[in-house]
Amino acid sequence: MTQTDSSAAPRVRRRAVVKGAAWAAPAVMVAAAAPTAAASAPIIPSFTTSTFCKHPGNPKYYHGVFCFRNTTLSAITVTLGNMTVGATVKPAFVSLSTGTSSSFSVPANSTRCMFVDAGKFGTSENGTAVVDFSYPFGTTTIADTIQGGTVAGDNLNPCGTGNGAASDQPKDDPPHATSGP
Repeated sequence: MTQTDSSAAPRVRRRAVVKGAAWAAPAVMVAAAAPTAAASAPIIPSFTTSTFCKHPGNPKYYHGVFCFRNTTLSAITVTLGNMTVGATVKPAFVSLSTGTSSSFSVPANSTRCMFVDAGKFGTSENGTAVVDFSYPFGTTTIADTIQGGTVAGDNLNPCGTGNGAASDQPKDDPPHATSGP
């Protein structure tokens, strides 16, 4: 005579396991894709090579074309902080039709390139230009930096003199009539 233990777990059929796995697999794949999408930066900055120049005169303004690519489906307002050249830190700004500003909007899923200026440097600085900026994303503010051109001795072209890509830069000291190439 065989005794049956009523507390023993019922046997699971092989088909039920396979069927359950088929339904679970897509959920796992979707969950794995989410962190990758969330890790993309909402704003991707870039520096346009050969655009870094110095406005002539005293005090001096440094200038470069910096681009900001918005990877989201909504406009984002970028706020510039400072431009650091060597050991000197000065507020960075752009020129808009309404005057100078430290912030501007980058339309959804597009790139906006801006003439970014900083000044009144008392002397010619040496070093790489670093611009810091921030922008709101969701309920937080993201802070970031981008490196631009480098100043070494007197090798930096004055803006608007026809030397390389700087010839497209405005010759006048900031504020320019508008910002952007």
